[in-house]
Amino acid sequence: MFPKNHIPVIMLSAKSTQDDVLAGLDSGCVDYIKKPFLQNELLARVSTQLQLRNALKAQLQASLSDSLLQKILPLSIIHRLQSGRDMVADDHPSTSILFSDVVGFTTLASAMQTKQLVLLLNHLFTKFDTLVDQQDVYKVGRPSSHINPSHVRAKEQ
Repeated sequence: MFPKNHIPVIMLSAKSTQDDVLAGLDSGCVDYIKKPFLQNELLARVSTQLQLRNALKAQLQASLSDSLLQKILPLSIIHRLQSGRDMVADDHPSTSILFSDVVGFTTLASAMQTKQLVLLLNHLFTKFDTLVDQQDVYKVGRPSSHINPSHVRAKEQ
């Protein structure tokens, strides 16, 4: 994927041997045009590179959107949304909702080192995930269930 600030570079050169062209492409340019060149050809190649960049950018954004949706919605709902259906919700005649709270969490958290707290939360969420998988239920909330250990080190320093 292109970095945010990537500008496609098209090399325009009087050097025209195959080795020159390959060296130019190996240097990182996305296209190589030999002199003399046709203005319309250059404009067409620039247009193509910009279209490719925009298409890759759109693909990356769609991939990120899909990744986010998969973290918060069931796959069947995502497919319905993407297909353009008006009604994406499921009807469940019998539904139970569990809200959980760790009693005294604020006091407990303030008395623990950050790393200990992260380990405790990861353990707790892992247990919940195991139960959810065993019972074949859908868990709506995932507050910080995937904590990056590098964030812990950064906060402790």
